[in-house]
Amino acid sequence: MPLRHHARRRFGSFRPFTEALAGRVQVTAGRPLAGRYPPHGPYRMRELRGPTIDMDTDIGLVTVEVAFTVDRPFREVIELLDPQYWDLGGKYFYPDGTYLTNANRPDDRRCATCGASCTVPEAPGLPAGTDYGWKVLYEHFHGTDARGFDVSFHNLLWVNPDLVTSPRGGRMYVVTYALHSSLCGRADFVSGITFERDDGDVSAEELDAASTRIHMRKHIRFTSEWANVTTYIAYRYVGAETAADLLGVVSAALPPA
Repeated sequence: MPLRHHARRRFGSFRPFTEALAGRVQVTAGRPLAGRYPPHGPYRMRELRGPTIDMDTDIGLVTVEVAFTVDRPFREVIELLDPQYWDLGGKYFYPDGTYLTNANRPDDRRCATCGASCTVPEAPGLPAGTDYGWKVLYEHFHGTDARGFDVSFHNLLWVNPDLVTSPRGGRMYVVTYALHSSLCGRADFVSGITFERDDGDVSAEELDAASTRIHMRKHIRFTSEWANVTTYIAYRYVGAETAADLLGVVSAALPPA
């Protein structure tokens, strides 16, 4: 059976939900946790494109894409786009919430956030902004808003940072990632919410000595139909913050040497 038809039978269509809820759901701005270090800057964002937020209503897949230019040197930006250091400026990560691990599964310690066994040991770090091939990354994502809405997820991701030549002939750093394991999560105090898909890429292209072009594209699908619909609606209403959040990542103080 074609995948699209199989997905439709499994999930049904989300279009009635999205059409009924569009324009009627108010999502307030978040009050996320700060990163480990204060932002280093400020750095100016310009030439913003997006964000665009789309949903395949047959299978519940949410796609988000955004691009902008930041006035910060390429060499500094790629250290912060290294997945090991997303938590330095990423507002939605717990302190020490992203790191490499050699574990393929969580250990037997219980997580205070959601009660599941989703604590993983940290592996020795690698030099920031280098091309170190496919590794496993642990991430602890957390965000809240003024209404008390609260989300928290623990995942293992496959990550692959790659230094390449851009189509313009300059230097480019591309981080490709894909879901390894969705360990545990909750959304709006509903437990047991996990990912079926969490993948994408984020890149930095050197434009000149002082400017870098940032591009991010991500695909999300949960095991819960309700979570897919609410994620789409949330991005539609607060998706403009996506660029600001990514700017925060590339505006942080550089990782310790």
